[in-house]
Amino acid sequence: MDKGFIMDKEKMRKLIPDFARKIAPIYKMLDWRWKTLEKGKTLVPDVLDIVETLNMLLDDLDEATSRSTGGLSMSHNKTDGTFIMDFTVKELVCLDE
Repeated sequence: MDKGFIMDKEKMRKLIPDFARKIAPIYKMLDWRWKTLEKGKTLVPDVLDIVETLNMLLDDLDEATSRSTGGLSMSHNKTDGTFIMDFTVKELVCLDE
């Protein structure tokens, strides 16, 4: 594993809590629920849930250039070495014709 990549991941990890604090209120406002490990249970993620998920996505970048779940994504551009943390709200709409 590239030593610079590992160091950059650790720098990125330090930015995660602040990013999580910024977006947690949006999940609450939208009542956006994540499925839990308990069957049939959901929760609106709090800052800690978001931090843990972003750290998991960052850890998974060892094997892939991007990972995402629950509106969160983490990616790494191997060409220029940049990391991107992203929060996206999308709605899937099926239109009957």
